[in-house]
Amino acid sequence: MKENDDRSNAFLGTGEPGSPEQDAALPKFVTDTQDWARRTQQVLDANANPPRLLTRTLQRYIDDMQLFVASVRPGPGTKYDEAAWTDSIVAYGGPLATCQALGVQW
Repeated sequence: MKENDDRSNAFLGTGEPGSPEQDAALPKFVTDTQDWARRTQQVLDANANPPRLLTRTLQRYIDDMQLFVASVRPGPGTKYDEAAWTDSIVAYGGPLATCQALGVQW
């Protein structure tokens, strides 16, 4: 989760959606996020016995990130990009709250 946080924050720090800087950073963000989602999905699949809130919301977060990078394109963001990003933030709350309750921080 920290890896994806760091990558997402670095991408957001490149500039406003549609800026030349963010457009230039987009291809690497997409491929790195796809790789993260694949690896994280493998871990989730192998460990599907944690509390259901954790597994359901982590699955949503993985899916939301994959959907976001599947449709995002250079140029100004769309309402669909914004909706996918916002939904991923909501889903992120499940793993975050569950892990924090167990004393796991990232």
